[in-house]
Amino acid sequence: MKPYSLVLFDLDGTVADTELVMVQTTISFIERYAPNRKTTLNELIKISGPPLIETLKQYFPKEDPHQLAKAFAIKAREFYPRFAVAFPGIQSLLATCKERHIPVGIVTSKLRINALFTLEVIGLKDAFPLVISLDEVQKPKPDPEGILLAIKHFKQSPKNTLFVGDTTYDYFAGKAAGGGLKSYLALALAVQMETGLDLGLGPSLVRNHVAYLDWEWDVGQHATRLDTLIPPDQQKELNVSIVYRDWE
Repeated sequence: MKPYSLVLFDLDGTVADTELVMVQTTISFIERYAPNRKTTLNELIKISGPPLIETLKQYFPKEDPHQLAKAFAIKAREFYPRFAVAFPGIQSLLATCKERHIPVGIVTSKLRINALFTLEVIGLKDAFPLVISLDEVQKPKPDPEGILLAIKHFKQSPKNTLFVGDTTYDYFAGKAAGGGLKSYLALALAVQMETGLDLGLGPSLVRNHVAYLDWEWDVGQHATRLDTLIPPDQQKELNVSIVYRDWE
């Protein structure tokens, strides 16, 4: 296993399961600002990937997205205590990093106040000594600026850095960081992009759009685990890694 000296995480969808928070808040905004709009569940699931400003522009083009973003953050706080949780296995993973003296950080497209609030609600308020948020960058993911800022902060090198995310925004940000940085994603899509292989997982895998494919949910519930299709020795040959969340 590669001896990483720094591990960076995306927040929503990677460390924090906030999907229901985003969905509930968006529904309330649609009811208020676009009551005649028809929206599918798959469209709502897409919200967690891109920066919120971009999503609000798309959903509510007649409104000021910056003002909406502030209102969205306030409304979302009503749902966080009920629906936001840390993904199973995150606590033990962070404990392992601490035991091995590997620093960890967050690189997220959320505003700083919202990112810190999320970590507090899910019980990880003091788990990450560094949080790079939308406030700290000129260009959000998929631009690598946030990742590179974190690497500079910890005085590490990209080749010894691991970035873990869950969307193609994370994937391309990690790729763009360069310098040998490895971007691991919990995405079947990422494996297919790396290998060009047809994994034969069927339409259930791609029921969500390409920027939000949580293969552990899709495949774990409906199809075959990826490690049975691409075993560890073949992963090594193909220079890809498949990351599994520790679902309970």
